[in-house]
Amino acid sequence: MKSNANATKHTKIMNIANEGECNQPARSSNSDSTFESSVEKVLKQRSLRSVYQPIIHHKQNSVFAHEALSRPLLNGKPLNPEEWFRKACAYGLTVEADLLAVESALRNFTPVDSSYLFVNVMPTSLGQNAFLYALEDLLREISFSPQDLVFELTEFFDTGFQQIKQTIATLRSYGIRIAIDDVEIENSSLRAIIELEPDFIKVDRSLIQGIAVSEQKQRIVAALLDYIGSREALIAEGVETHEDFKALIKVGVLLSQGYYWSSLCQF
Repeated sequence: MKSNANATKHTKIMNIANEGECNQPARSSNSDSTFESSVEKVLKQRSLRSVYQPIIHHKQNSVFAHEALSRPLLNGKPLNPEEWFRKACAYGLTVEADLLAVESALRNFTPVDSSYLFVNVMPTSLGQNAFLYALEDLLREISFSPQDLVFELTEFFDTGFQQIKQTIATLRSYGIRIAIDDVEIENSSLRAIIELEPDFIKVDRSLIQGIAVSEQKQRIVAALLDYIGSREALIAEGVETHEDFKALIKVGVLLSQGYYWSSLCQF
């Protein structure tokens, strides 16, 4: 991705978004106190499993990559993954939670035709040396090629960009690629793209579902494609209907994932 993405393209995307159709309500937070104990219990018991969803290359009609999705369990019962990771972040256990998720994802994945593996990581972990040291040890132990690994940075951008840029440079020196997850038309998402220059951006399902009947969503996704300058750097998330898939083809999107292609699977 080029670092000289200009302000004109940024303004174009924001102007389309400001027409109002795609604004999303703020997410509610769950303050259930049971999560405080569940975070430490899951970490202690290492009771987190990974499921996988393929990312499809439309033109090649093949699997381009898989995304690993974490599923924490407490006493055999599933917990809400998003809430569990949010609580881990709130309790200062980001590194431990992310390392458990990465280890589970790598150990349980069987590479398919040398496809990439996308794994979610919170930006706060990238600022910690402990995360990098443990990652180096893990990659050596299981002989997983860093060139096949992509870290998806999740939405918890409470860490300054400058703080993690150096770590990203280190990861890239290993061969690891970077993706920005859940990209929406918000200043925080666009700033992350500009500041971190990711190898991939994953467009949030809020912009993908219903794109077949929304000219505005089509224009926004087309503008994002134009902004990043590579059709193989944008991945549409949450594709569930043939109509939306055909609309993505029309816009020029080459990569997508969702239940239209496959349900979650285990290796």
